[in-house]
Order: sequence, then C-alpha cells, then structure tokens
Amino acid sequence: MQLPSNNRILFVFSDPGGAKPLLALIENSQVNNYKVFSDRIYPFYKDFGITISDPPVDWHNELEEYAPNIVVTGTSYTSSLELDVLSIAADVGIFTISFVDHWTNISNRFSSKKYQALYPNEIWLVDERAKMIAINEGIDEGRLKVIGNPYHQWLNNWEPEVDKQEYLNTIGINNNAPVLLFGPDSLSNVDGKRKYGFDEISATKDILDLMEGSLTDIGNCNFLIKPHPNQNVEPLMEIVNNYPFASILSSNVDTNTVLYYSDVVIGFFSSLLLESCVLNKKVIRFIPTPINNDPFENMNVGEKVDCSTFINRLKLCL
Repeated sequence: MQLPSNNRILFVFSDPGGAKPLLALIENSQVNNYKVFSDRIYPFYKDFGITISDPPVDWHNELEEYAPNIVVTGTSYTSSLELDVLSIAADVGIFTISFVDHWTNISNRFSSKKYQALYPNEIWLVDERAKMIAINEGIDEGRLKVIGNPYHQWLNNWEPEVDKQEYLNTIGINNNAPVLLFGPDSLSNVDGKRKYGFDEISATKDILDLMEGSLTDIGNCNFLIKPHPNQNVEPLMEIVNNYPFASILSSNVDTNTVLYYSDVVIGFFSSLLLESCVLNKKVIRFIPTPINNDPFENMNVGEKVDCSTFINRLKLCL
C-alpha cells in the first residue's frame, strides 16, 4: 500500500499495534510532507528515524495551520487520542483513514463513552477475514479496504544492530540456555476471564506452575515476559517473583531484538505472535480453556496448546 507522496498527511497513533504499521507505511511510501503525533513513547521509534511529536494542545488549531489533505490514525484501546482527531477532522472536512491491526473488536474501536460509531472515510484492514468480521459487525463495506500489514513487510527485512550474546548480556542473560519469550495480551483490561475463561494473570501462573514442575524434563531456560504496553505490571510481578527462572523485561527493552534472539515465543492472540512468524520463530499459543472466539482460529500461527499439552510441545521446540 502506497500513500500519495504529494499530499500533506497527518498521522496519529497511541498503541504499538497502530504505531508500527503507520511508521512502516511512511517509510515504505516515501511520503514527503507529513507530521506524526503520539501520546506514547516506544523503543522501536529509533528503528524508523521519524520525528514523532507530542499531541498539540489544540487540535483545531493544528489542523487549521497544517491543513493536511489526509489524516491517518491507529485504533487504540486505551487512549481517546485517535477518536478525538477523527472527530475534529470530520468536522472540518478532512479525509480520514484508520488502520486496524487485528481481528478483535473492530467496530468497538470506533466508539467510546464520548463517541458512538465514529467511523473514518476509510478503514484499512489486514486481510479478507478482518473485512468479513467488520461487515458482520455492521460497518459499511464501502469504507473497508484490505492492505495487509505494512509493518510485517518492513520487519521481514529487519536485522538487529548487536549480536546475540552482546544483546543477551544487556538484559542480564549470561548463559547459553534457551530463551523463551512470553508476550501475553493484557486480557484483564477487556474482562478476559468472562470473555475467554482466562486472562494474562491466571495464564502466567498456569505456565510457570507447569514449568516449575517439569524443569528436570525441559532443562534450564530463561523465561522472559514482555508485558503489553497497556499492562498493569504489578499483578504479574506478584506471581513472577515466586519463580526464580522467570523475569519481567523492562518496558524500554526493544521488542524486535529480544524477539529475534528468542528460541521460542509464547502467547495467546498477541500481534507479537504474528511478528514471530515473520521472523520464523517457533510459536506456542497457550489457550488453557476451550474458547469459541479465537481471533487466530484457522490461521497458521504456531501450535495451540492447553495445560495438558504445553510441556510436551515446549520440549519439542527446545
């Protein structure tokens, strides 16, 4: 997907799921006249070399002075930033586009306590399955466009700047044991226990209990947890502190680099698992209870396991 290079384009995002594809889109499209705003800071910004500014105090004034032809946004759960900009852009007649990076809650991303069904002129989706989900959720098909995920195209050509051992030393790993990276979705933020029968808190304890009881079978390993940026880390810390083989990575750890040097990646439905597949990692999807709303159903994203099959699958991956 290419954006017209002769337009003034304003990009706005909050969550990393929107930030990464939009930054990749800028780089891939060679857009010349643009501004980028976010209310969050992530380590991966350095990979793009793109100036990202704090949101202006007055969006009306920003849109009037810069006068973009197009506003492109992400679709975040935890911030009203994108919806606020979409609303103002619509009021002043600027063409709007939003990118949805996943298959979950597509229509809900455009509603909040303040806004109801605030849809942009176009909604860009990752595949035809996402398009069908959006249509089934009541979104007008005329707004929908499938473009793939620009970030995955970008990541396919990415390599880290440091070698493996040098990098592992920086995050406190000084052995040759396998690196297991666990990237849980912050399901507790969306009432995961009710929706799926588990959340990242209960699943983390399940996994660590299973591993603790099988260390003689699976051997030494480094179990690293990369919390989602929206995660409340304290409940995870309370659990992880009881398992000496596990640790929680700092929020400033570069996700791509630790992902690149991991031997196995574990998760539920996180975009991190899709990125792992792009980098040809071994992926395990831990789904401890039967669910009928699996966002990755019928997709080739690793091996799906439960509590009874997790350790056997892990051993095969090591």
